[in-house]
Amino acid sequence: LIHKMTKTKTKVGLILLTLLVALAHGMIGPCHPVTTVMDLNVKKWPGEMYYNLMTNDPGQRCSWVYRYLIHDDEHDRVLLGEEYRHIDNGTEIVENLKGMYVGKGHYIFTDKDVESSAYVHFFNLYYDPPHLDCHYICSDDPVYEDGRGTFVCKSKYPDAVKKYSRKIMKIAKQNGFDLNDLMIVDNCKCGNLPYKFGSSTCKRTTVDSFFSPYNIKLPLPPPTDAVNDTLSS
Repeated sequence: LIHKMTKTKTKVGLILLTLLVALAHGMIGPCHPVTTVMDLNVKKWPGEMYYNLMTNDPGQRCSWVYRYLIHDDEHDRVLLGEEYRHIDNGTEIVENLKGMYVGKGHYIFTDKDVESSAYVHFFNLYYDPPHLDCHYICSDDPVYEDGRGTFVCKSKYPDAVKKYSRKIMKIAKQNGFDLNDLMIVDNCKCGNLPYKFGSSTCKRTTVDSFFSPYNIKLPLPPPTDAVNDTLSS
């Protein structure tokens, strides 16, 4: 399903549930407990946001979402709608997703235009749009049992905002995510995205510089040979 992509320039709804490109690259993984789950303010859901930081996926760049509400009159409920645009290894992709409330800060997202039982879990970890929005995507599907899960933070700006770095670091660590597994999303000169709040600076900030000086790295352990020498002495 995932790897049978054609080479067309733009693919609309090409891959069922490639939310955050997690399924395409096997990063989604089984769900693990998270501690800062909070409910969404549905009234604040509509709007545009850029992916600033996420679980490492070198093939992804130019990532943006347009969010809106879907009124399901038949079931008397409101669903979360999302148009997700990104470039994956040079290919432009557009996906349309819908999210259904399950419990506190927990939604299930499916493809908006395809009837299917396939879905992914969405756990809201921090919610203050359009300034900062962080969440976690995971799956019950055993196909992805080796994945790490996908942690994502977004804002209304195409570049990760330094003043949020300490907050993002705290959210990531509280919920069991390793900062070394994250990347800054490159939204530089993206023809597939609207730059409503200003274009990217194209400075290509690294994860290390983004979290510095708050993230103090511990010294590396000694080489294996040195450890063995110590144990044998």
